[in-house]
Amino acid sequence: MKKKPDPSVAAVEIRRRAEAQLRARPKPQAATGVLKSTGDPLRLLHELQIHQIELEMQNAELRKARDELEAALENYTDLYDFAPVGYFTLAASGIINQVNLTGTSLVGIDRSRLVSRPFGMVVVPELRSVFQSFLKKVFASQTKQAIELELLGQSGQPSRAVSLEARRLLTGQECRVAVMDITERKRGEDKVRVSEVRYRRLFETAHDGVLVLDPGTRKITDANPFMTKLLGYAHTQLVGKELFEIGLLKDEAASQEMFQKLKRQHEVRYEDLPLESQGGRHQEVEVVANLYQEDGHAVIQCNIRDITARKAAEEVLRRNEALFSALIEQAPVGVYVVDAQFRMQQVNLKALPVFKQVRSLIGRDFSEVIHVIWSKPVADQIEKHFRHTLKTGAPYQATESAERRRDTGALEIYEWQIQRVTLPAGEQGV
Repeated sequence: MKKKPDPSVAAVEIRRRAEAQLRARPKPQAATGVLKSTGDPLRLLHELQIHQIELEMQNAELRKARDELEAALENYTDLYDFAPVGYFTLAASGIINQVNLTGTSLVGIDRSRLVSRPFGMVVVPELRSVFQSFLKKVFASQTKQAIELELLGQSGQPSRAVSLEARRLLTGQECRVAVMDITERKRGEDKVRVSEVRYRRLFETAHDGVLVLDPGTRKITDANPFMTKLLGYAHTQLVGKELFEIGLLKDEAASQEMFQKLKRQHEVRYEDLPLESQGGRHQEVEVVANLYQEDGHAVIQCNIRDITARKAAEEVLRRNEALFSALIEQAPVGVYVVDAQFRMQQVNLKALPVFKQVRSLIGRDFSEVIHVIWSKPVADQIEKHFRHTLKTGAPYQATESAERRRDTGALEIYEWQIQRVTLPAGEQGV
């Protein structure tokens, strides 16, 4: 603490300075001489002059102190009014005695209308009793108290979330309350909370297995219900285990390899992994593992999809395609297949000579193919019959006809028919 100056020492210093100033002034001729005693007129004049100078110096110092005080008060007022936090001085009853400009801006009410009004009037009605309890706690304690409330919005504006920090003043009759606008922070927290709820809902209801792992330990920290169903393990049996321990990877070395890839690439995908459930059921799964940050911590999420049924369907399709292709190839007459997109899909050896002048035959648009071989009127008629059968399923039987080819000029005689068929992939073709 700064020590107060001794008044007697200050008075001596002022007199010394006053005497120095008086000596520095030019003296009138009549005033020259030797000061004899306290009753001497010259001595009295000298004392009066010294006193006058002392008063002038004291007056100057008072004016300087006043100017400094006014400047300090102005600076304090600016700091108080334009602080980024709203400041309220409240009585024990909650009446507002003082408020800065930031506080008036927060509540949207002029200072003249706020002062001498209860602070509770700007709090949303459902939280006013909470505020009153908070105020009682503030005046009952010497420590800082904090609470989060909502203030009424003005002129149709939505309510604002605020944080209050309050401490009782030394007088015990008032408290100072700092009010901070936390609306944006609360909105952000609400968005995060909604996002977490949505994620958890997706996590719990997903029809893929989901495992969450700690990259540091490589152990499972969470598993969704579908994963427990897929493996036949309870949730508690999965948590704390590594992937190779539940049969997802071959061994610990394979697990370490996957984690090393994740650190480098942040994503690892396995298209076809064998998996055996606790009950001995063999299944094939597709695994996608991602490394990402969650609240500043690295997390690994593994999505495991059971592709056993899909692989079985693919095998059936492969066999059907092989059988269909074999039947086409072994047909005693020329056969070619056009798919639902009107593209050439297959041509057997007996039909191949018809298309010997057509390049890039398989996968090519059938309309282009027949317009290479035949004249436009003939090709248009053939295309019309094919499209009609493909659309309606009605077969077409052509009588024997002789037409001259556009590509070779040769006259050829054909007898042909069109039938709609179901191709191995399930789509229609002719």
